[in-house]
Amino acid sequence: MVNITILVRTGTEAALHQAGIIAVGAVTVDIPVRIFFMDDAITALMKYKEGKPIPSGHYNAETEIAFNKGIEKAKIMSWEELIVNAKKMGYVETIACALAMDLLNIDLRHLPSFIDKISGAAELVGGLNPEDVVFSF
Repeated sequence: MVNITILVRTGTEAALHQAGIIAVGAVTVDIPVRIFFMDDAITALMKYKEGKPIPSGHYNAETEIAFNKGIEKAKIMSWEELIVNAKKMGYVETIACALAMDLLNIDLRHLPSFIDKISGAAELVGGLNPEDVVFSF
């Protein structure tokens, strides 16, 4: 069976949104998903829980304005709503990278409640099958 693994590294609103959209799409067609948050994504999740803004990911103000207007007009959910709804719709496991958590000296209480666990790269890679699809943002 094909599974989808999404690596979220960059920690921008755009990357988190893309991960949420892929997760919803996958569970809609009954494909299990793992979202592995690492590097800057861990910092973004921590900032988000603290109510601080996270970077948009658009380096061009014109693109950012158009993107935000498009999301508002299309009534697309926030990245957090997408991930939470994907978890309600099907199998979605959300994982925080153990090494990043150690390096940042944080634990699960510093991250949003939708994070299921902390795990290392060995478990992540060991759980991949040759037919799996991996996205990276």
